[in-house]
Order: sequence, then structure tokens, then C-alpha cells
Amino acid sequence: MASQRIRISIPKTYSEIWHDTISIAVLCVIILYIGLLWNSLPGQVPIHFNTEGNADGWGSRTILLLLPGISLLLYVGFSIVSRYPHRFNYPIVITEENAQEKYTLSRLLVSWIKVEMILVLSYIEWSMLQTAVGEYRGISIWLLPVFIAVLLGTIGWYFFQMLRNTKKPLA
Repeated sequence: MASQRIRISIPKTYSEIWHDTISIAVLCVIILYIGLLWNSLPGQVPIHFNTEGNADGWGSRTILLLLPGISLLLYVGFSIVSRYPHRFNYPIVITEENAQEKYTLSRLLVSWIKVEMILVLSYIEWSMLQTAVGEYRGISIWLLPVFIAVLLGTIGWYFFQMLRNTKKPLA
């Protein structure tokens, strides 16, 4: 049971620090880019793209503030969640011997998902901005399949790492 798991303090890994740095930098850049383009944006900007990646829905430019807001909420939410790895669900039994390793792996998984989400949302925002000012036409049709593959690949890799070297029976 998660509430009975050992609670240990684990410092952030080098990867987690880099993920946070990249996430914050990307968020700052996209917000700055919105600010720089704001006065040159038309009243209507693309808000939806069809399966070919072309803009097929338009709305007020204030909608451009939504994705950075969602990205910021995701950053804060994932950062808070990663502080409580003892509350996560694990495919193995957590013991005193493996807690440090498995908690670190689970925090790294959350950290990777956080940076991947912020990168994809920022790319969508950039595409919306570029399309609005006429510099670019839509979103790559490969965005969704590549993002899903990367996300599932990340989850699969960490699930594999979690099960690797496990001597205890599965939970």
C-alpha cells in the first residue's frame, strides 16, 4: 500500500535539473515571442488545424495565451507531483533496498513527460503564431504520431527500467 511505503528524501538528478531549465526557458521564450508579435497579430488567429496540418479554425488572438497558461500549469503540477514518489503506483513491490532507485526512476519519468509536454505545446503555439503572421502554413502532420511515439516510448523505457533487476515478485 502506498501510504505504508518508505519516505525518503532524494535530491534532484542532473537530468531533472536540465529538464526544469529547458522547460522554463522554452516557456519564457514562447511568452516573449507572443509579446513581441502581439501588436502585429491579426484579430483572428488559427486555433485549429486539420489532419493535413492546415489551419481550418480561427478565433480571437487572446486564445494564444491559453497554451502557455496550460504549459505553466503542467509544469507546476508535474513539479509538485514529482515530490511524492512514495505515492505513485508501481509495477513492483517497493522495499527499503530498492526505494531510492525506483523513486528516482519514477521522478525521471515525470520529469521527461513534463519537458515533452511543454515542448509539444510550445511547438503548437509557435505554429499558430507563424501561421497567423503568414510565415508558415500550419502544423506538421507528423506532430501527433511522433509525439505519441515519443511519449509511449518514454513510458515504456521507464517501465522496462522499473522491472529490470527486480528480484521481488510483481505487485
